[in-house]
Amino acid sequence: MALSTARRVPVATYRVQLRKEFPFAALESLLPYLASLGISDCYCSPLFMSAPGSSHGYDVNDYRRINPELGGRAGLERLHATLRAHRMGLLLDFVPNHMGINGPGLLNTWWRDVLANGRRSPHARFFDIDWSSEAGAPAQVLVPILDDHYGRVLEAGRLAIVSDGGALGVAFGDMRFPLSAETQDEIVASAGGGERLDGYLRGLNGVPGQPASFDALDALLARQHYRLAYWKAGAHETNYRRFFAIDSLIGLRMENLEVFQACHALLGRLLDEGVVTGVRIDHVDGLRDPAEYLERLQALAGAAEKPLYVVVEKILAEHESLPPGWAAHGTTGYEFIAQLAGVLVDTSAAAQSTAAAAEFCGETTDFDDVVYEKKRLVLEELFANTVERLAGELTEIARADRRWRDLTRHELAMAVRETMAAHSVYRTYRRPGGNMDARDRRVVEQACAVARGRNPRMAAEPFEFTRAALTGDYPPDGASAVQCENTEAWALDFQQYTGAVMAKAVEDTAFYTFNRFVALNEVGGNPGRFGGAVAAFHAANAERAETMPHALLATATHDTKWGEDARARLHALSELPHDWRVWTAEWRAVNRRHKTMIDGREAPDANEEYRLYQTLLATWPADAAAPDEAFRARLRKHERKAVNEAKRNTTWAQPNERWLEAGDRFIDAILDAESGREFLASFRPQAERLAHLGAMNSLAQLVLKIVSPGVPDFYQGSELWDLSLVDPDNRREVDFTRRQAIAAQVTDVAPAELLRDWRSGAIKLAVTRRLLQFRAEQARLFQEGGYQPMKAQGRFADNVLAFARTRGDATVIAIVPRLASRLGCPPLGLVWENTALAPEPAGGWRDVLTGRNFPGERELRLADVFSELPVAVLERGVSRPNRMACPSR
Repeated sequence: MALSTARRVPVATYRVQLRKEFPFAALESLLPYLASLGISDCYCSPLFMSAPGSSHGYDVNDYRRINPELGGRAGLERLHATLRAHRMGLLLDFVPNHMGINGPGLLNTWWRDVLANGRRSPHARFFDIDWSSEAGAPAQVLVPILDDHYGRVLEAGRLAIVSDGGALGVAFGDMRFPLSAETQDEIVASAGGGERLDGYLRGLNGVPGQPASFDALDALLARQHYRLAYWKAGAHETNYRRFFAIDSLIGLRMENLEVFQACHALLGRLLDEGVVTGVRIDHVDGLRDPAEYLERLQALAGAAEKPLYVVVEKILAEHESLPPGWAAHGTTGYEFIAQLAGVLVDTSAAAQSTAAAAEFCGETTDFDDVVYEKKRLVLEELFANTVERLAGELTEIARADRRWRDLTRHELAMAVRETMAAHSVYRTYRRPGGNMDARDRRVVEQACAVARGRNPRMAAEPFEFTRAALTGDYPPDGASAVQCENTEAWALDFQQYTGAVMAKAVEDTAFYTFNRFVALNEVGGNPGRFGGAVAAFHAANAERAETMPHALLATATHDTKWGEDARARLHALSELPHDWRVWTAEWRAVNRRHKTMIDGREAPDANEEYRLYQTLLATWPADAAAPDEAFRARLRKHERKAVNEAKRNTTWAQPNERWLEAGDRFIDAILDAESGREFLASFRPQAERLAHLGAMNSLAQLVLKIVSPGVPDFYQGSELWDLSLVDPDNRREVDFTRRQAIAAQVTDVAPAELLRDWRSGAIKLAVTRRLLQFRAEQARLFQEGGYQPMKAQGRFADNVLAFARTRGDATVIAIVPRLASRLGCPPLGLVWENTALAPEPAGGWRDVLTGRNFPGERELRLADVFSELPVAVLERGVSRPNRMACPSR
């Protein structure tokens, strides 16, 4: 069970992306506005030293310094003082899994020390590096940084030994790589003194066009503790654990206590001083032993008295929960997005949606098959070296046992690859010194069974040995200590990679390939399941109230594929399957002339075109105006990312520029006032209709997020309509001046009037502010209150979702519409006919949003409840303080 108490529980969090263009000072100036919304805690991206100009901060290169581009320690102190003045906390995004290692100057001093001294460096044990090497070869770490093959770069004179501040290093562009001390001494001695060094280096560095002149430099570079290589070699030969498949982010051995202490010393001081009041742990699945890490983090924070508020970035599969005993308050809330989709997507449209996609795209594929295919793809193209290393280590383990020694490396490589591809969750959590628990054992046994089923020509023994090594069933009692240690270490290594494989195959590949209904292609979601049941949503809420009452509830993050309101529009599209089929057939016909023939195929292809129309509907400007160049540029950039991620017609590693340019031309042509006239005439009315329906879904999901058990989290700028696309689009600058102006204007405006002006987004901001202020006033009710599903009666009972939160005599009821397109837009008043709720006891309700009272009726008729707004939050018996209550501390 996750932690249920903390020294401070946020009432509501607001995520901000810190960067050079938005430093601490910018956030500080925003705090009065955020406080007025009802936000209790700023939820900030990483703030430690990262690569110059980093737009995200996840490439930390020094945990001992606050990023000077953000304002440094002094700027953070000023921010802290202003937060305290507004009684607000700071939830900090912390990155324990990896560090940034490349870029101008190689600012990561630990990494520079490793390059200079190799395995002798005291920091070599900080990084997850495989130092094994071929017999007779030096132990080197691969540095895949060159923009061409090593030999070509060398003989073009683009690698050179230079003197920089008295130290000798290898220059490649604006990067400098250190030479070993032995090499530096050798060069100085050979040069015959400092005055002759420049001349010696000129000779050593070779002459372009004379290959033999580079032999000495080549020999010198071969003796270093690293090997410079073409960046494309990284996928197959990198011998350090990366963050997913990013060569510039190296995995840390955070399980090493020395590493933990070195990386967390400054964070510990910030916690002691109260500057940081909670921590969000990035990519917890990358850690070797997440449970141990979380325990150490709580000890660092002095959690003996009361735990530190901690949430973990963890993607839960369907029916999966956090491992029991983790010292965390829950996840960052991706699963809540999928739970919302379960009630806002029309499940009855599944068959029509599947048929429409098959008809348009000319292919029918099961999502599970797509995932398997993409896992195999990324295992072969991005993690080939990992599979080979794990297979080699498992082979050595088998060879030490006469009962298994005849298993071949080829067989075990297949078993490792197929078992990874068959994992149904991101990872399992076997801990050092123990076997797997029953839950994880079932995952591994199922994965091995599925892997065997997909490979009927293979013998069973390789899969059986892999299963036994993973679960701890092997080695048997009586085995040597070395055999036990080696097998356990292998299993722990295996676990650290399955999450990265899943992420790259599913989120970054399958989600751009399986385009039946892209609203479901969301982090934490399952595009193979078309919607869900209201009962499942209630069950998830009830379980969260019991086990993770302080977990974050997200509807948009920096990692989501869709802005929350773009996704809400697409949820509404599920209610119009017949219309969608007609629209796409028409649009395809009028736009075919804008495609380009490439090698006998139309570009973009049908699958890409099908996704593009959904993207356009999701992100079309709310005012329905003609798209400007800024919108077209965003769309072009997004579609280039989508087709590269899909890895069908082009990839990041081998970009097909002809295909990408054809996509650019197609977008420009269909959105041009002249060449796209016929398309736009048909598209605009449908986009307008869907935007209006989507706005109703947006208000519904907003209410559900704020009133459900958990801590509602708001991504920067999403208090107005959020029609963002995936990163980097969702990191672009937010117009906070506009938001503050709207907040000032709507203070005394009636909700019904704001609803009529729905395009401006002011209605969303007003609902957000009123409900968050109410939530802050009633913090204990929302943090500790019980959860009771409510069932409506009447003709449209299936089109309403309602539940109650109770604590003592106080009760709050959330009521929202779902699948309401057939009721009209907005679904107000008499359209609800006889639909009603019957709360017990009857009467005495007040609508938090409109201020209307419902004094004595036995039933709450939705025609009355929804007479002004299509959502309602009713309260009874709550205390009404004169000011916002202080969040829990």
